[in-house]
Amino acid sequence: MRPDRTMTRKVQADIARDQLNQALSLAGMKVREDGKVATVKRARTDSEALDRTQHLRNLLVRRDAHDAVLAYCRTELLRTDFYEAVFEAIKGLGSRIRQMTKTEGDGYGLIDATMCGKEPVLAINNLNTRTDRDEQLGVANLAKGLFSAFRNPVAHEPRLEWQMSEQDALDVLGTLSLIHRRIDAATVRTVSTP
Repeated sequence: MRPDRTMTRKVQADIARDQLNQALSLAGMKVREDGKVATVKRARTDSEALDRTQHLRNLLVRRDAHDAVLAYCRTELLRTDFYEAVFEAIKGLGSRIRQMTKTEGDGYGLIDATMCGKEPVLAINNLNTRTDRDEQLGVANLAKGLFSAFRNPVAHEPRLEWQMSEQDALDVLGTLSLIHRRIDAATVRTVSTP
């Protein structure tokens, strides 16, 4: 676990250190980032030991993940439960859009109702140019894709039949961060009725 031995495989070494530290915490020890073993307050239960690993969360923080992504899946991330973390974070996107737009609905339909069409309720830019309109449609399609590809299967498939890797979770949560950052600058518009 010494840094000079793990430099070429840092991500894998961090994962291994987290897994090792889960077990070591039950004996009151941990491996620090410098590779040295240190004493820590002993974990009394397996749940407490699991709570001490924060590898996925640390990776997201390093990638500057949006606060809304971290807020909606904090507990699950601390337990490195990728399946639940992604599910909660995507549900969180829907919740944020509903709160901002005062629109009911969920998933694909919510995105259609709020971010699509000539006069979307939730506009991520001024929609004046073709580029602006393309960006609006692209972000809406990203959000629809996340709901369709990751939220819906998780909601409808048994957990044992639908797995989520750490890399996939990072990619999905990174995409969610991008969408949240675009929504940070969005305007909620009143749609004119004919």
